Amino acid sequence: SSDTAKAIDFLPSNNAKDARVDNCLVHGTFQYGIYIGQAASGTTSVNYITNNIVLVEGSLNTTPTAMYLYGADGSSGVTTIYVYNNAIYVLNPGTLNNYGIRFINVASCTLDIVVENNIVIGSVTSSGSSITTCFQQLAFNTGSKTFNYNISSDGTADDFGGTNNQLNERAKNIWQDADNYNYNLKSNSVARDFGKTIAAVTTDIIGVSRPQPEGG
Repeated sequence: SSDTAKAIDFLPSNNAKDARVDNCLVHGTFQYGIYIGQAASGTTSVNYITNNIVLVEGSLNTTPTAMYLYGADGSSGVTTIYVYNNAIYVLNPGTLNNYGIRFINVASCTLDIVVENNIVIGSVTSSGSSITTCFQQLAFNTGSKTFNYNISSDGTADDFGGTNNQLNERAKNIWQDADNYNYNLKSNSVARDFGKTIAAVTTDIIGVSRPQPEGG
């Protein structure tokens, strides 16, 4: 609840080795919703971020970021981060820029990220253009980027290649009532029967089996 806050923060340990963030509701006037990565020399780590709902309320003097993924190991470490089945929505954009998923790798280590089945929906202007950067690379030294079956309210879901990404979508075409915290899919949602099956994620945030039968 401050403009420098990290809601879920692995930075103090300087090493988010094999950490996970699963099935969380993250919301508030934070600077970073989930801050996860690796900065310890020569360490190999695998992180998961799955089934989370992150709500950005950017009314403070900050540029809030829902998820910040990083590699800053100055040695030969390898950090792999899997980002599966998350929903990010900007409830209140404030007056500054907002970001969905940002990632950075500024050292000699390797950062491999897999980002699939995520929905990132930001605010739009009266003319209909997005004022949220949904997916953004800040810097990238070495590693791989895999982006598939993501949805963004701007044109960034397919900026890093991959397949079956949807661009320029709106909350009204996805969830039943996002502004009132109802993130169940509409019966005709563009996200329904859209994502891929991921072996590592067998239920959703409320325990419903994944995948559901087509149309379920």
